[in-house]
Parts: sequence; C-alpha cells; structure tokens
Amino acid sequence: MPSATHSTPDTLSDADDAPRPFAGHTERITAIEYSPDGHLLATASEDATIRLWDPLTGQQLQKLDTPGEATSLAFHPTGRQLATICENDSTVLVWNVTEGGSGVLHGPLRGHLWGARLLCFSRDGEWLVDVSGADTVCVWDTSTGKLALGHTKAVTAIEYSPDGRLIATASEDTTVCLWDPFTGQQLQKVDTHRHTKEITAIKYSPDGRLIATASEDATVRLWDSMTGQQLQKLYTPSGAEITAIEYSPDGRLIATASEDATVRLWDPTTGQHLQNINTPCGAKSLAFSPSGKQLAAVCEDTTVLIWRVDDGKILHSSLRGHLWRTGILCFSRDGGWLIDVSKANAVCVWDTSTGNMVVDGPPRPFAGHTNKITAIEYSPDGQLIATASEDATVRLWYSRTGQLLQKIETHLPAHSLTFSPSGSQLATICANGAAADPPVANLWEAYGGKVLQGPLRGHLWGTSFLCFSRDGRWLIDVSRANTVSIWDTSTGNMVLGPLRQPPNLGIKTTHRITSATCSPLKDRVACADDAGHIHVWDVDTEQVLLSSVCVSLVSCIFRQVDRDLSPHSFQTRHRPNR
Repeated sequence: MPSATHSTPDTLSDADDAPRPFAGHTERITAIEYSPDGHLLATASEDATIRLWDPLTGQQLQKLDTPGEATSLAFHPTGRQLATICENDSTVLVWNVTEGGSGVLHGPLRGHLWGARLLCFSRDGEWLVDVSGADTVCVWDTSTGKLALGHTKAVTAIEYSPDGRLIATASEDTTVCLWDPFTGQQLQKVDTHRHTKEITAIKYSPDGRLIATASEDATVRLWDSMTGQQLQKLYTPSGAEITAIEYSPDGRLIATASEDATVRLWDPTTGQHLQNINTPCGAKSLAFSPSGKQLAAVCEDTTVLIWRVDDGKILHSSLRGHLWRTGILCFSRDGGWLIDVSKANAVCVWDTSTGNMVVDGPPRPFAGHTNKITAIEYSPDGQLIATASEDATVRLWYSRTGQLLQKIETHLPAHSLTFSPSGSQLATICANGAAADPPVANLWEAYGGKVLQGPLRGHLWGTSFLCFSRDGRWLIDVSRANTVSIWDTSTGNMVLGPLRQPPNLGIKTTHRITSATCSPLKDRVACADDAGHIHVWDVDTEQVLLSSVCVSLVSCIFRQVDRDLSPHSFQTRHRPNR
C-alpha cells in the first residue's frame, strides 16, 4: 500500500494561498466513484459537471460539462470510459476519460420510455447495461454506442414459447426479439416492419412453430418462429386497433379482440374470418378453455363474459368481481374454474358451469406488513425483494411471485436496508427505542434471518445510511452527525472511525454526506457532501489526506479532535488485513 502522510502547513497564509484539493463543484455532489485501478476519482454534481481528480493530490484533471444534473457514474473495467446518467432527460452519456480524450464518446443514448436509472458495464467491458425507471433493460455496444441487444423503444408484450425454451418480446419499434431465458442471450430479432404501428400483443401457437403479433394498425400477422418469415395476415374490416389475441388449445383457431367491441374467430391456416362475437365494450383479455369449447373475455368495464365457441352463444355475461381492470385471465386445467387477476393484483375465481364466484381474493402478493413500509431493495441477482417497516420487521420476498421467504424480527422500527454485493447479507438501520436514542445498524443473514453482527454502535448520534465495499468485506456506516465508521462484516469489529467531517464538528453545522466509497485497495475512504465538498481519509492513520475545504482549518481542527469520543468502540476496534 502506498504510504501517505497528512501535512500541516507552517502558517495559515501559506495554506490559504495554496489551491484547495477537490475545489470546483458549486452545487451538491450526487455521486462519487473510484476508477478500477484507483488512479482517478470521479464526482458528479447538480452543477451539471463531472470532474475527474487525482485521488492522491485532489488536483482536478478534467471537467466534463453535462446537459443537466448528473446522477450516476460507472467506470469501464479498463478505466478508459466513464458512463453517466443526466437527470434532465434521463439519457446516458459515455465519455472518453483517457489522457487527451475527446470528450463524449457515445450518446446521448436513449433506449427507454422512462429514461435511465442504473448503469453498469459487463466484466469484459464490451457492453453497457442501462436499466430504466420502468425496470426495462437496454444493452449497448461500448465500441459503437449502438444497441447490442433488445429493442429501441418500450417493450409492449412478452410471451414464453410453449416448451419454455424461448421468450418472445414485442416493442413499439415494431420488432420482435427471441431470447434464451436461461442465459439472457438474444437469439433472433425479427423486423416486423410490415406492421405500421406499435405491436400490442404477441402469442405463440401451441406447437411453437408460429408467432402471432397484433398491432394498432388493425392487423394480426403470423410469422414462422424459426425464420421470421410472414405467413399470414389477418385484417380487421373496421380498422379498429386489436387489443388481444389468443390461440385455441389445438391451434386451429385464433381469437382477436378489438376496440370496435367485437371478438373475432379466424382460421390461422387460411386467414379466413369465421365468426363475430359482439361485446358490450372493447375486450382487453381473452382465454380459451382447455377443451377449446369455451372462450372468455374481459371488457373495459371489468365485466367478464364466457361464450360457447361453436355457435357464439353467451353462457355467462355478468361476472363482476373487480373495481380495477383485469390483467390476466385463464382457465383451470380441467376447465371448471375461470381465474381473473386484476391490475390491482386482486384475484377472483369463477365456476364456469354456474357463473358463481368460488374464491374472492386469495392471499395477495407481498401481504404481511402491518405498518408503513420505510424501505425497499432488490437483491443483486434480482431474485429477492427486501422491505423494511415500522412494524419492526424486515421481510424477504420472491420478486417474481411476491411470496414471503423470510420474516426478520428487528424488534425496533426499521427505516433503511441494503444488500451486500453477494446478496448473502442484509444490513439494516433501526430506530433505537425512544426518539432521543440514536438509530443502530445490524447485519443479518439474508436467507436465514440470523443476526450476524450488531447492533453496531460507532456513533454518538446513530446511523443515517449504510453501504458495502465492492467485495462486501466492509460496511460503511454514515452517522446522523455525518461521521463515518467502517466495520468488518465477518467479525463486526470497527475497522476505521469515527471519521469526522472537516471543518465542522457541531451537529447543526455539518453538511450532510450524500455519497461514500472505498478505494479498490481499501487504503482510502472518500466522501462527498451536499455542499459540494470532497474529503479523503487515510485508512491507517485516520487522517484527512485531502479535502476541498481550507487545509489550514482542517489541520487545526484535527489537532483538537478528542480521539476518545467513543472509548468502547476504539478499544474493540480491530484492523483486518485488506
């Protein structure tokens, strides 16, 4: 580890004349990140700039002007590119940050309806993964700046193949993509340019050989799922937008619903229109019974109807169970029940022979908390969702089903949580009894709910927020008084701290720390605050190496700091090998 010392200027005038390290940002800093080799420190700010610094000296190396506030940073594994999200339009910019670099390399990259929210590079640096505010994903080729995978506009429909080996997605860009659900690899992209408007629905034939796409252009087109060749076109005579499509179980019929309040039956082989079924208003979902003898539809007014397919006779016409529009409609395997799931995640089950409701609202997904939910977080692999609540519990849910996996009794109201990079540990902050008592941090086993470490008490005024180091071995703990402590996640011992933010030691005058990070070698800790200041501490000496505030004030204050503010925490502190 390179050695570093904390120098004290001989006189105040000498310090005042010297350029301040990390001086430049004029507004709140929103993100801070070390380059993979630790040779650069990047900061983003509400002042519409990104700045690159020498982390050893605090000297500004480069200033990048952004169209608006930058909110997220991600370095390429080589450290040669830097990606950021711009708040004004949520677009992504990729910069060349090599010495003598030419500024913006790619961008603005726009692949989402709701804009970008998260960024990360693939390990080999060939892809930039961009997650939107609507949780859609775009993958960009870092050498060309073009989409490497997926659609250029919002995804409007998704469908598994009958054998579960493929996923088909349709988009507003009128393309269909086929994906391997086990690897995430894009296998094929079909340019369905014959659709003149966005695709509204997609459906596999029962044998998986055909894909049907419905569009706002009033057509359904049938495609060979292997070659992408168009085989058939079905056209709605009224020109109304098609809102739903469904194959019969034997594949001999296709049912379509459209905005003209009509359900139509078609022969997919010949394209012949066979039958019209009138509905009270436009239908949004369709489902065939397993025998293919009944067809159910949900209308815009939330009414559910069931017909007999051979003659179009209505069997049940007034099934009402939801205040909100239905999202999913399906029959049970024996055809005896019709299951109706609303967009508010309520479930109704109907007896298809009588039209009577069998079940009204079985257990809802994510049901359990009895008080306000204060925090929610996905696990790194996306398989789990953790929630914290004022009911003194943290709950882990399967993200796909909403089923409860684990309930952790925190005994005190929890108001913050974060997963370790591996997803095996979960750190929480809980209120500590009376309002005057400081909040405390705990470290839990994510899948077992066992307390691994804690309560971690390293601050006089309690914990404000937590974050893990990249390898998960350290837990960075920022207090409500804006001091920083670092804990060894394997032992629960304090590694470092509390580090006090210069130059202000008073609770009322300290600036709020907004971001914290460790260097790759864990020899330095960098923090940024809402006043635009950056401070870097040496882990071994616990001294401020660099700060964008006046160096002379920092030196004077640190000579006066009482290092025994928390005697117990310092007596038990242990420095593991990094």
